[in-house]
Amino acid sequence: MATRWISDAIRCWGVTIVFILIFLFTWYLWEAPGTSLNSTHVPPTSSQGITQPHARVKRGVGYYRPTGVLTTLQNPCNATGETTSRTYICYNTTTFISTVIIPMNSFQLGGYVGSEWYDWTFYLNSVGFKQTGLDWGWVFATTDKTWRSNSYGWRPWAQYWSRVLTLEKLKLRNSPSLVSRFNTTVNPLLEKPPSMPSYPNPPCYILALCAYRPSHTDPCTYVALCPNITETPTAATDSDLQPVPGLTLGPRSTTKVKIKILNKKPDTDEWFQVTTGVSGKNNNWLLMVEQAANATKADCVVCMGPRPLLQIVPAPIPAECLLTVMSKTVPGPNCSYWDGIFPVTKGVRIKPLFSKHVAPGNFSCINLTGRGPRLGSLAEIACPVTLPVFTPFTPVSRADIWWWCGDERLFDKLPKGNTGLCALVTLLLPVNVYPISADALYIQITSTMPSEWRQKRSSWRSETNPTYIDAIGVPRAYCRRSTR
Repeated sequence: MATRWISDAIRCWGVTIVFILIFLFTWYLWEAPGTSLNSTHVPPTSSQGITQPHARVKRGVGYYRPTGVLTTLQNPCNATGETTSRTYICYNTTTFISTVIIPMNSFQLGGYVGSEWYDWTFYLNSVGFKQTGLDWGWVFATTDKTWRSNSYGWRPWAQYWSRVLTLEKLKLRNSPSLVSRFNTTVNPLLEKPPSMPSYPNPPCYILALCAYRPSHTDPCTYVALCPNITETPTAATDSDLQPVPGLTLGPRSTTKVKIKILNKKPDTDEWFQVTTGVSGKNNNWLLMVEQAANATKADCVVCMGPRPLLQIVPAPIPAECLLTVMSKTVPGPNCSYWDGIFPVTKGVRIKPLFSKHVAPGNFSCINLTGRGPRLGSLAEIACPVTLPVFTPFTPVSRADIWWWCGDERLFDKLPKGNTGLCALVTLLLPVNVYPISADALYIQITSTMPSEWRQKRSSWRSETNPTYIDAIGVPRAYCRRSTR
C-alpha cells in the first residue's frame, strides 16, 4: 500500500513539474499584447552593453499589418484619387539605380522618434504583410554586418531582395539617417507585385523596417514600393519627355517622412556632398583629393593633410632630352613626346607656393656660368647629372615644369648672366594612395579603430568614420575611398 502511495505521489509531482516547465516556457516566449507598433515600449535608450547573438532568436514581433489603402488602392502612383498618410514610393521602370535616404528624426517607430533607435540594429523584412511571428528567412538586409549570413535570408524572396537592395545606418550632416541603395539592373522588379496568401493582387510591394531588440518585441514600420510603369516611347521626341528611370515619392502620400531620392548611381563627389554637405565644386581640398583618387582608376584610399603645400620633385624628362626640350619650342623627333606632356606656355608672374622641405632626389641640373650673382644655393650633391650650358641660356616656358636653384624661388625663364646650379623640377601634391578593396577597408577599420570613435557620435561622422569638417571647411582625419 505504501509503495503504491509513493508511486502515485511521484507520478503526481512529475506531472506538476511538467506543467510548471510548460508554463515557464510559454511565459518566456509570450509577450504582452501591449507591444504593438503604436503601443508604449521600453524606452530605446541604447543597445550598447547588450550582447546581440549572431543567430537570431525565434520570437514574436508584434503586429505591423499594413492596413489602409495601400493594400487595396489601385494605381496609387496616379496623382489623382484618395490620399493616404502611409509612406510609399513609385518606380517608373523595372530596372534602375537609386539611393533612398530617410532621416530617422522624421518617422515614428514603436512610439518613439526613429532617431532614438539609432544605436539599435535595423533590418528589412521582404514580406511586410506578415502580422505575427517572425521567420528570419524573410529578412534580407541588416545594418549589423556581423550577423551570420546563414542565420537569416534563406527564403527565395529574401534572396531576391538581398541582390537588389541594401540598408545602411549613417549620420549625414549631423542627422541620423537610414540609406537604402537599389540596383535592379541585373534583377529587375516585376511590373506587377506578386500575390500574397491573404492579399491577392496587391498594388505594391510591402517591406517591413524593424529595429532588432534582443529578448523583446521588435518595433516595425513599413514602406511600400508601387509600380508606375509607362509605355516605352516610340519616337525620339517622346523619349526626351520621359522621366529619369528610378523612384519618386508617392503622389498621394501625405506622410511627414522626409525621403530624399537620388535616381542614379551617385559619383563619389555627389555622395560626399550628400553625407557631409561638402563638394569638390566648392572645396579645393576635396577637389585635389578626388583628382588624385580618380587617377588610380581602382579601389583605393587617398590621404592628404590640411592646407597641403606642393612638393618639389625631379622632372621626369631624361637628361638626354632636357636641353632640347627646354630650349626649343619644337624638340627633335627623339624628344617630341615630352612636348605633349609639358606644352609651351606663356610665362607667369606669380609662381606657385611650395614647401621649403625638399626630399633628396636625383635631380637633373644645368650649370650656369655667367658673370652675374649666384642663383640660390643648390649643392652639387643634389645633382647626379649636371649639364653645362652656353651663355646666354634662354629656356622656353613650359606648363607644369620649373627651374629651382635651391632657394624659395621658382623660375619658368632664367635670368640672364647669372651663375649657379639649377634643377629642372615639377610639383606634386603630398598625397598618399593606398590600393585596397571596400571589403578589406571595412574589416581593417572595424578591427583597428579606437573604441571612442565608435562611441562618440556628436558630429556627422558615421560609426566607422572619424572624420569631421573644421571651421574653414577642411576635413580632419579623413581618408577618401575611391571606387572606379
